[in-house]
Amino acid sequence: ANFAQNTADKAVSKLFNFLSTAEALLHNDNVVYRADDMPPEEATHHHHHHHHHQHDQHHDHHQGGISPFPETRAEWGWFEKAVWNEANKILCLADHAYQNLNFHTALHWGFYELALLRDAYTHWGRTTGNGLNRRLVNDLLYFHVVALSPICPHVCEEVYKMMVEKDALAMTPPKPQPRRDMFFQPTGANRTNMLCWDAKWPSHSPGNVKTTRAFEFLRDSLASFRAQIQHIRARNHTNSTQALILISLRDPESKIMVKNMLKRYVMVEDDARYVLPADALRRLKEHVMSDNLLRPKAKEIMQYAAYVRDQLRQGDSQALDVGLGYDQSEVLLTNSRYINNALGITGFRVDVFREDDAETTTNVGGRSKNKKTAKKAVPTPGNPILIL
Repeated sequence: ANFAQNTADKAVSKLFNFLSTAEALLHNDNVVYRADDMPPEEATHHHHHHHHHQHDQHHDHHQGGISPFPETRAEWGWFEKAVWNEANKILCLADHAYQNLNFHTALHWGFYELALLRDAYTHWGRTTGNGLNRRLVNDLLYFHVVALSPICPHVCEEVYKMMVEKDALAMTPPKPQPRRDMFFQPTGANRTNMLCWDAKWPSHSPGNVKTTRAFEFLRDSLASFRAQIQHIRARNHTNSTQALILISLRDPESKIMVKNMLKRYVMVEDDARYVLPADALRRLKEHVMSDNLLRPKAKEIMQYAAYVRDQLRQGDSQALDVGLGYDQSEVLLTNSRYINNALGITGFRVDVFREDDAETTTNVGGRSKNKKTAKKAVPTPGNPILIL
């Protein structure tokens, strides 16, 4: 294919990385696995124990060898169930893209996003010291191989062969049925193309949106905490290793009001997506300008409305929801070991930021009228702030 040279180089090195990572995971190079039935240590706070039920053995044998019900897996922790949920969501999106012959998007999900997810999981295993669960690693590799195989069959064949050799498929894939329209039948171990004969597209579910949001919240919070800690250490020269994390439980009333106003204009598309009609913002503006109380805030209201409209356009089906659908405090505390180790702190506590402290100084746009407090960061739902 006539790619630009550097595009081709990048793609080849990405594929090489895929091969070598799969090899390392399958041959235990620099990878620590924990015992198959051992749950991970996730929270340093022991105030909420979840009671796990023994899972039934018969769930394990499943088409394509994929574990169907992660909630029955007592040996998977919160993070692992969330990773499995993401993998399912990604596979659905790749599947959808292939069916629409949209190969660019299929590659984005089935290759790049799955690789990022796999790296996030191996990073978690190292950082928490828990090690990885072999079953989940094998599932991720299998998802990866199947999702990429229409585009890069040879590389995927290599990885699939390694999986077969290492007995890393949860069950032997179903025997290929003889096809009447073929002149020959591949036989025995000398077949060179085992993957395209044997491997089934795994059964998958579209994933739970709330779990996805909680997972993204953890990932984004970690990245933002890292930046905040660097900033604090650079400015205050503090060596404190104890942190306070402030969360906000609900949007300021002004934002909730804008969302509720936009809800009046929403249309539902045939695939159950919410869309705002093209003239929604114009109609909202007319409404705001005709209201004496709202008119002074028109600029901020319209800015925020445009932001919500863009979120909807980018496929965020919950952009108009008030509230998050997950418990920020629970997500942070459940993953306290990961957060502490990743940030190099010894502990943190979570407090709810009281909105009345800030309501006087911040307006809809989140910018402050009062010059003195303009520097002060304020948490919003899903965007906590960290103080050492």
